[in-house]
Amino acid sequence: MTKQQNNTVEAKDASCDASLASNKENKNTIMAKIARYKVLVGIIVIFLLWIVFLQFVAINVPGSNAHSIGSVAFDRWQMNRVNRIEIQEFGETIVTIYDEKFINRFIGHTMVARATGFNSVFGRYAILLYRDDALVRKMDLCQLERLIRVYHQSPRHRFFWVPNSAHHCSCCGGGLVELPRHIANEIWQKIYESD
Repeated sequence: MTKQQNNTVEAKDASCDASLASNKENKNTIMAKIARYKVLVGIIVIFLLWIVFLQFVAINVPGSNAHSIGSVAFDRWQMNRVNRIEIQEFGETIVTIYDEKFINRFIGHTMVARATGFNSVFGRYAILLYRDDALVRKMDLCQLERLIRVYHQSPRHRFFWVPNSAHHCSCCGGGLVELPRHIANEIWQKIYESD
């Protein structure tokens, strides 16, 4: 082999070595970018899953109030599609509400239980929530206060932090919501007008 051929082979080898080193650097750079994108994609996927989760689940984190509870309702999707409210007295429908704005405000306040353990009187009035002809949830209206027993503990409605196990008390036996005064007044006005 001549000197010139030898130099050409060495140049090709050097060129291949440089090309291999460049390819390794490119692969390392690409892998670093992919690793960064994996983290970003992972965060985006978790965020999207959380958004989907919140379409089906309502959560109340307990506060500092003595009656406050932690509660989870797995029927949020159905609750957001309620289009009729019936108020019953001793099992007989006395008021039917189709007003979409009122229904949305009512649902917004009664989606998930926030309290328990009040000494309350239930049994006379029930509030039934419907999507067309399908019953979504049955609630009990307190006769003396602005309280509604939105549900009892069940597979669809869970309590995860309850002080003194008050959800087992005989006075209310479930998760409660205290309605804002204006919504409670509207409900009672509709009941009184039905008499």
